[in-house]
Amino acid sequence: MASKNSPTDIEQPLVAAYWRVRASIGAYIGRMTKGTEETSDILQDAFLKLWGKGANSMSADEATALTARTAKNLAIDSWRRESRHGLSSIDENRDEMTDDDTEAEEEKRQRYESVRRIIATRLTPQQQQVMTLRDIEGLPYAEIAQQMGIEESAVRMCLSRARKAVRSIYEQECQ
Repeated sequence: MASKNSPTDIEQPLVAAYWRVRASIGAYIGRMTKGTEETSDILQDAFLKLWGKGANSMSADEATALTARTAKNLAIDSWRRESRHGLSSIDENRDEMTDDDTEAEEEKRQRYESVRRIIATRLTPQQQQVMTLRDIEGLPYAEIAQQMGIEESAVRMCLSRARKAVRSIYEQECQ
């Protein structure tokens, strides 16, 4: 019988899975986040999310895979939120920037303005709206579909095509 402090796969597969994937998934998440504290928070959030759904009743392999996938998804969500926040803060602080900006900041601002111009002038109004609702406002696909009166799959396709068009046009202009 296992001790209280070291759960076995049979007794508590979700707890055992958490301890098994903590280091490897933690390293992956650490590269996406700002530090170990946020990494720990994401790992714990993943565990608690699964615990609340009764995932402790699954096999050890299933619990390990689900813990890893959930933690990765939460890390990606966190990274996306940070990315969106970064883009909006560039827009809000555009007028406050001084002549002392570094070359990297200037280049970043130019790239941002190029992408904004491409979106405003080269995309259809529907593509513009979908990109704004998803990438700037962070709305889920279902809510965008409801607001626009189209199917969720149409929202995904429109967003995919819009991003592809922006990427293609931007690459052509940079050459």
